Amino acid sequence: MLLEVNNLQTYFELSRGTVKAVDQVSFKLDQGEIMGLVGESGCGKSMTLLSLLRLVPTPGKIVGGEILFEGQDLLKKSSREMTKMRGKDLAMIFQDPMTSLNPVFKVGEQIRESLHIHGYFQESYSGGSRRLKAEKERVIELMEEVGIPSPMDRYYEYPHQFSGGMQQRAVIAIALSCEPKILLADEPTTALDVTIQAQILSLMEKINQSRGMAIILVTHDLGVAAEFCQRICVMYAGQIIEQGQTDDIIEEPLHPYTQGLLNSIPRLVPDKPRLQPIRGTVPSLLELPEGCNFMPRCDRAMEECRLPQPLLELQNGRRVRCVLYQAQAKGEGE
Repeated sequence: MLLEVNNLQTYFELSRGTVKAVDQVSFKLDQGEIMGLVGESGCGKSMTLLSLLRLVPTPGKIVGGEILFEGQDLLKKSSREMTKMRGKDLAMIFQDPMTSLNPVFKVGEQIRESLHIHGYFQESYSGGSRRLKAEKERVIELMEEVGIPSPMDRYYEYPHQFSGGMQQRAVIAIALSCEPKILLADEPTTALDVTIQAQILSLMEKINQSRGMAIILVTHDLGVAAEFCQRICVMYAGQIIEQGQTDDIIEEPLHPYTQGLLNSIPRLVPDKPRLQPIRGTVPSLLELPEGCNFMPRCDRAMEECRLPQPLLELQNGRRVRCVLYQAQAKGEGE
């Protein structure tokens, strides 16, 4: 097991109360696997990735749980140890490439910076000039790998000279530079047109196959997750409410929220019934209901839903946080 997250809790203590941005989140990630974190905006997907890297912004704090990377709990690592691991063992592609790159530095130098900080060529080249040359050659190779044309020329250009798609490719090159074991992709196709989105996802899939690199993809688009991911975790109001193999979740969603998401997707098929939107609105994380967070919007809610709902373990690796499946559960996941 490459990564195992157990009961992760990231809270924000505010004057108005406690925001449970990530609440009792648990999942596993195998070597070379592509897993999707799916849900509406504000449900805790991006904060989950930031928690894995221990980059939670103030006043947020990880208050409980485990993040086991190759058996080592990242929550017990010092700040210095985590700095060495970020980019080298776990790397992240942030949501907006236009704000991820520094506008005053050349793109090639920004990619090279990660190699230099982590000492990628330190053992091979003791001399500064030889090491610098090796780093530049490595950057050119990375730019070619991610599909940036004319990398020798592009190395010396600034971010504003790159298109949105090229900027995203540069951000991916930075993330890949030190060959991390896990790539965290936070909606990497945001603000890109459909054609470029497909190219970026195809590039990430190619990287996964050629390098065996595990990927966690954050997206609000179930269509993207269905095509790209092998396994899906559905999040709602800070919690994972369903997880399983992609085909199983798409063909037979269990949780009423997952069913609602799929029913609200437009489809170009004959005799398609009218879209069925999920009634109500997402609750404020400061005023969550008792028990199941989805209960006020659920058409199948019952009195038992007012009690805390564990993540139930079903057959075929399916897990669901819903009282409707207690009879099928072979054990509680939390």
